[in-house]
Amino acid sequence: MNRSLARGLLVVLGLVWLLFLGFLVSQELRRASGNLPDFVRYPYLEAESCRRCHEETWRQWSASPHAKALSSLQPRNMSRAEKIRTCLPCHAPQPVLLTGLGKSPIPRSVRRGEGVGCTTCHLCPEGLASARHGARGACRPVYQPALSSVELCQSCHNAHNTVDQWRESEWSRRGVDCRACHMPAGDHSSPGAHDPRALSRALELSARVGAGALQVVVRNIGAGHNIPSGRRSRSLDLVVDFQPSGGVERFRFRNPFPGEGGVNTQLPSGKARVLNWPLPSATGSARVRLIFQFRPGQRDSVGTLVRECTVDW
Repeated sequence: MNRSLARGLLVVLGLVWLLFLGFLVSQELRRASGNLPDFVRYPYLEAESCRRCHEETWRQWSASPHAKALSSLQPRNMSRAEKIRTCLPCHAPQPVLLTGLGKSPIPRSVRRGEGVGCTTCHLCPEGLASARHGARGACRPVYQPALSSVELCQSCHNAHNTVDQWRESEWSRRGVDCRACHMPAGDHSSPGAHDPRALSRALELSARVGAGALQVVVRNIGAGHNIPSGRRSRSLDLVVDFQPSGGVERFRFRNPFPGEGGVNTQLPSGKARVLNWPLPSATGSARVRLIFQFRPGQRDSVGTLVRECTVDW
């Protein structure tokens, strides 16, 4: 057999092998989506398809951090390969119930712009998942109790130990899970750090003057995890403006990036931080503010004012 004929035979055998692998993959996808109607037999269904029957839920989701998970992503000095490896698994994941409950997700290659879309959570091996028994619809939903589990959230939200923090909190011991705050009554707008009302409910601020010093107390009264949690770029800044001296004091609650230096100053669930500063003048006042920032180094005016108070002496 001459070399060109042998080479051609190898190419043909290789193509046959690739076709066989493609057949096996297609059969597995068909098996996984066997309960789905024909119009949704695809490993990642666009959210617009769900809108046909779930307009209000779609509207909530479309304005949520989940929908903006990819567009809001601003990683620090990462190569494209690092972004795909580190960020995309959670910011554009394949369906979590297909890739493994509680496991790190796998990035998808289609419709990444939807971020965390409907089928990220609602597509399971048996079909389209519902958290309710007896749910009916054109998509033929199947009851999937995992939709109501902390492990579903853990797949992405424990990348920064948020679920581990919750497990160590009083909220966990009382059986109050993620949905109580972040999906109340099935609300898919996912209120959290992007919602000033949620931040205000989570934090308490007080200040008083005594023994020639200003004492400020910040309490995490409403979050079942550290504040801030999630991305390391987030911070909660305590800013104290003294008058008439014009002096400014600051304290930052934050978990620094590796190699950035500093210590973890996040405020754990149910805990308080007490800070004291000497009074700069015999008489005066102090304006005390808590400001949430999504990126370090931003001006105070860019962040979200969570709470404030004024103290005179």
